[in-house]
Amino acid sequence: MLKAKGKQTKTEIRNHAALLFAEKGFKKVTMNDICVSTGLSRGGLYRYYSSPAEIFNEIIARIVNNIGEDLAKELKSGKTPTQSLDIVLAKIKENVKNPTTLTIALLEYCHTYGAEAIDKAFSRGIEIWESFIKYGISQGEFNNINPKALAGTVLIMYEGARAGASIIKYSDDFATGLVSCIRFLIVKQVPEAK
Repeated sequence: MLKAKGKQTKTEIRNHAALLFAEKGFKKVTMNDICVSTGLSRGGLYRYYSSPAEIFNEIIARIVNNIGEDLAKELKSGKTPTQSLDIVLAKIKENVKNPTTLTIALLEYCHTYGAEAIDKAFSRGIEIWESFIKYGISQGEFNNINPKALAGTVLIMYEGARAGASIIKYSDDFATGLVSCIRFLIVKQVPEAK
């Protein structure tokens, strides 16, 4: 098991590599590029990772897990499902407005290695959102519709917007509209008092 410093080093490697992948795509990033970016020696980098593909797989898994961890953290802090959702949606809005998009890198990776790792990450994302949506339904706060279908819809909306951000600079209005639509799909609407 890695100690705290080792975990921090791996996080720094992933962060630097994600920026490189976003800038150059998957195929053009080498272990040497990552060494230069992180300041690690080749031996230091190879202590943690054997290839750019291994790093990329972990980056994709972490992106999905971060959303799940954010949702869990907010719920554990005593927030309601709707309050937790609003905090996560604010982060999604920022990610859409200011993306470090890996769209090109994802396409190149899938072309080279197949889509299995991406499919696995997407399935995990659906599980995380589905579980959260089911919890919100059980608390009477979320719409009682098919949680798995809703989870998939949310992920497609979010990931589609992130993919588009690789070629389109979204306005604040667009990002606000996107998260408002996601919220509308999930949260029960309270009728206005007459």
